[in-house]
Amino acid sequence: PLGFISPSRANIETLSRFVPLKTFPNAAILNTKSYPSPTTAHQPSRSLRLLYAGKLEPPKGVDLLAQTVEALAVSHDISLSVAGAGSLSEPLLHRFQQQPWFKYLGFLSQQELADAMEGADFLCVPSLWEENSPGVVVHALSIGVPVIGNDRGGIAELVNHDGNGILVPATEMRDWSATLAELSCDHDRIRRLRAGAVTSRERFDIDA
Repeated sequence: PLGFISPSRANIETLSRFVPLKTFPNAAILNTKSYPSPTTAHQPSRSLRLLYAGKLEPPKGVDLLAQTVEALAVSHDISLSVAGAGSLSEPLLHRFQQQPWFKYLGFLSQQELADAMEGADFLCVPSLWEENSPGVVVHALSIGVPVIGNDRGGIAELVNHDGNGILVPATEMRDWSATLAELSCDHDRIRRLRAGAVTSRERFDIDA
């Protein structure tokens, strides 16, 4: 018999608009793997430290995130580290590399990425398109790092809003700006979300 398995229910729903997947057995099964543990310990900070990790391409929304942080950095204690490579590498560096709140990490190994995640307060996933089940989100949550992502696609199946992270209601700059501005002034919520991410790690463990 024919059946279909996807890492996310969102992907099944999207594809069902074009082909009759639901007439066959189907299931969403999280696709995870073993990730290295960080070699450094997380240290709290008065500054809001954000990390983007992934392809530096327009559909990923990294330029929108950088522009949002640029505007907030005028009046908020906030920083953004960017890890990855792609067509936006040079434009991002050209525009932001001299800014004190911006740091470009380049392409990182899985171990280097785990350490970078541990040094951040949140992993940010500002994708403009509907992600299936982003591995970088699973990576972050599997080591107890909270995630801020758009409330769409498979991201919403991984991030429990106000539990192990935050779901931003839309992909617009104003929505991300409001979310980040509020977080930068609420250190109790940052600590609570990190604690929530730590307690949800088992869900993303490959053996579990």
